[in-house]
Amino acid sequence: MKSIASILIIFFASVTIFADQPDKLGKFLMKHYASMKDNDQAVVYISFTDKGDTKKLSTFNASSLVSERSLNRRLKVRGLNNVVDENDLPLERSYVSAVSNHVVKVRHELKWFNALSVIATKRQINLIKDVPFVKEIELVGRWKASPVKETP
Repeated sequence: MKSIASILIIFFASVTIFADQPDKLGKFLMKHYASMKDNDQAVVYISFTDKGDTKKLSTFNASSLVSERSLNRRLKVRGLNNVVDENDLPLERSYVSAVSNHVVKVRHELKWFNALSVIATKRQINLIKDVPFVKEIELVGRWKASPVKETP
């Protein structure tokens, strides 16, 4: 009887632990993922958990992070000490490097979204989703424009 109780306790503890860890695949990728073969490619958006070491913000010159026009605009509504923030930092290079080594192609680096747009296979997505600094992987939406029919 004690062994059954022990097994139940372990089971419920593990369910609780894993319930707090959401799947890193986004809603749209999850739908597409099931029908993908291992080598099928998809354009996905990989968002990171953080910007790495945020202490490095003080080592950057504000004008190297954003344009002069943006700095002037920000000075009107922010204090001098708050002109740039963590969102303005470039992507953590170690994160970009780690992901780029495991994808077909990096399409875009999106610093304000703290993410990469990449082309990756299902097999590569499986590898990337287990990386601790990856927050979410989502399918990039693609729509075809329908031809506009003119009415006479």
